Amino acid sequence: MSYAPTLTAWSAAAHALLTARAGDVTVLVDSGVPESAPFLTTVGDVISSLGRNPVVRRVAPHAGLDTVAQLHDLMSTSAATVAIGGGSLLDAAKLVRLWAQRGFRERLTARTRSGFVALRPTMAQPATVLVAVPTTLGTGSESSSVAIADVAGRRRLVSGAHLRPDSCVLLGDAASTLPDPLQREGVVEVLLRLASSFVGDVDGDPLRDALVPTLCRGVIDVLHRDLGDAARHLVLRAGALSHHGELPQGNPYGARAWYVGTELSAVLGLRKMAVLPAVTIAAWRLIEAGDERWGSAQRLEALRGQLDASGRTASDWLTGLLQGAGLATTIGVPAATVPALAERTLRHWGQGLPMLPDLEPADVQRLVRDASRPPRPLQRLSMSSRVATPVPSIPSAL
Repeated sequence: MSYAPTLTAWSAAAHALLTARAGDVTVLVDSGVPESAPFLTTVGDVISSLGRNPVVRRVAPHAGLDTVAQLHDLMSTSAATVAIGGGSLLDAAKLVRLWAQRGFRERLTARTRSGFVALRPTMAQPATVLVAVPTTLGTGSESSSVAIADVAGRRRLVSGAHLRPDSCVLLGDAASTLPDPLQREGVVEVLLRLASSFVGDVDGDPLRDALVPTLCRGVIDVLHRDLGDAARHLVLRAGALSHHGELPQGNPYGARAWYVGTELSAVLGLRKMAVLPAVTIAAWRLIEAGDERWGSAQRLEALRGQLDASGRTASDWLTGLLQGAGLATTIGVPAATVPALAERTLRHWGQGLPMLPDLEPADVQRLVRDASRPPRPLQRLSMSSRVATPVPSIPSAL
């Protein structure tokens, strides 16, 4: 079976399901998805048309190990699984496929300070087929080879090629039940993932350097119009491509602010996207001030020049863009907690680990304090100055 998903069509998902051994197809549905959603009927019809029996299970979206164990009991007798939901449910379904493999659970639960779990490339291929249907925008879990696992209250980033679903189906209407603010958060998450990895990849890659600004422009264009099915589908495609194996990834640990954002969201009990915009803006300010441990100043300015024609700094441009979209560009971190938070961040992601290898507690404290300072009002840009060049179409696949 293949681990490089086809990004858009049911035909690829159907092929993946047909390659599975004979048996029922478990359909895991996020409990937050309305039972009346029309696309759920389509999923069932497609599975039935393949001569397979869909067995629907509605589950709470959580990637804790108890949930993963329960899902394993549901999925272990099925030939294939179609997981329909947000990033948490998709991550759980991805972890389930490896749950019974020797040493997997021990590796997840090992007592280690690192927040990163790298799976052995020699692990056996999953025995069951997994098709992912995302119902939220932004995470890209449906095409990524990583998953977030909640282990004893800690979020651990699990990475390995066998986590990638066999196929994914991207449906604009599947995310239509989300409130508009959450949809726009998802749009921004895709933008920040693309931009942060671009800025953090010091060496660059000609193909990536050509594609990422194109994807960013398409996503920015969506941010300034009504989010219909077509716009959501475009964002889903861009999000999937941001994880796609054929889009050169460069430095896999280049988006350093994301690791700080992960710890902040866990400590403060906030959604990642309630934290990440402010942390990214703060990191860009530090880069502009000459601290290139957070990313390349040259690449940051090169990207801004392709996305904005106003002449402002990249951090001011991003602040204005996000404020115009209704997102918070600052976070309230109690000053007394900043030192402990910085120590926790480096314990999990730094001090010799490849994510934040050369940072000291004072560096993280500076970033968090900058992200916490009150925002200054910025003049919103006109649409003519928001995007520097015309928006090309996003590639349908690579």
